[in-house]
Amino acid sequence: MFVGLSFLAQTFGGIGAGLNSTCAMAIITSFFPEEKELYIGILEAGIGVGLLVGPLLGAFLYSIGGYILPFWTVAGICLALYPLLIHTIKFIQMKEDSYI
Repeated sequence: MFVGLSFLAQTFGGIGAGLNSTCAMAIITSFFPEEKELYIGILEAGIGVGLLVGPLLGAFLYSIGGYILPFWTVAGICLALYPLLIHTIKFIQMKEDSYI
């Protein structure tokens, strides 16, 4: 049961990551057509740093707080980023309104 649910969760995570990267590239190219290479490079660099630092940070958090601390840390970071997300969505809506 655990292995089956793990494969299912990994499958949904992969689909979500693919959809997320496609949407991010589309948003970058539509909002920054003159400097899209720069912003795509920044996005890819951020993804690379996250893939490099994420496992190290997760292992460190696991060593000091056990199995649950990495999950609580990621949840806290996600909650802390909601104001930035709301601001970004308002910015995107303002840009879309200016195109019309």
